[in-house]
Amino acid sequence: MAQSSFCLWNDSPDIDTTVTIGGLCADSFCVEIQVPLRRNIDIDLLRTFVSIVETGSFTRTAERMLRTQSAVSLQVKRLEDALGISLFERGSKPVRISADGEMLLVHARRVLAANDAMVAQMLEPEVRGVVRIGVSDHFSALHLTGLAARFVRAYPQVSLQITCDVESVLASKFADGEFDLMFGQSIASPRRASPAKDGVTRLWHEPMVWFGRDALTTRDKASIPLVVPPAGSTERSAATKTLDGHGRPWHISYASTSTLGLHPAVAAGLGVAALPRSAVDNGTGNHGGIRVLDADSGLPPLPDVEVMLHRGGGAGVAAQRMGDFITAALVGKETP
Repeated sequence: MAQSSFCLWNDSPDIDTTVTIGGLCADSFCVEIQVPLRRNIDIDLLRTFVSIVETGSFTRTAERMLRTQSAVSLQVKRLEDALGISLFERGSKPVRISADGEMLLVHARRVLAANDAMVAQMLEPEVRGVVRIGVSDHFSALHLTGLAARFVRAYPQVSLQITCDVESVLASKFADGEFDLMFGQSIASPRRASPAKDGVTRLWHEPMVWFGRDALTTRDKASIPLVVPPAGSTERSAATKTLDGHGRPWHISYASTSTLGLHPAVAAGLGVAALPRSAVDNGTGNHGGIRVLDADSGLPPLPDVEVMLHRGGGAGVAAQRMGDFITAALVGKETP
């Protein structure tokens, strides 16, 4: 806390400024108060920090930012001193981010994305073009549609073309250059985040869960009835591999053409399904007669998933702005 003081005095005999403080009266007095100390972090320090995480190297960051390696190291030291934390585990090869660094990374990416989007919108209000986006259907319904509407209001000369499909199809089309941006998800490592890659931003991390009808138990079932999305989806692969890994027999009782089609089949009691937690109930715990199933259901735990935003190498200005817009809104988002 920083300390500030002020004085109040009366030079005019015609004005009564007598003030009572703690039972004492005075015509003039000084008061010392405490106010929070606010620290402003240089955004260039945050940009350097994020670049080191993304490249995994002080040397490559220096090359990317046209600085010497010693200058990059000094910027990291300034940021650590300003926050009173260590951002990297010293002596590790390759560079390994610390727990405090992981926490800062979420905020740093959000700050940089918001800064870049603000500057771009102020300096380039007439951005034009078409942005092609690939996304799975439940992510589109939960996370992208509202963002897309806000983006086109901010950039009315930009047209969005959004395609929903399963991850394997989206990844193939993205590799062929059919998308400028793509939402992707993968099974998260139980020990650490996936290594950073150029053109890929890790948006958030959340648990995958089983869901089924109320009071459902699978302990007495010889074979687990599964309600699954199309082949090639992360959810279907996670469900079957998890059951196989725990020696639990299973069969497909209902196969949907989309993840959004899982809910009515599960609500009808046709089986259980696996989805990221936010796609099941949006955090309410119960939705339309279905619920997240805990260990009492007899089902083995599912892995967590990571959600990433992939940017195409030849993306234009409009796609870059949309990518920044998405990142500012979704990096580190709270998940149930």
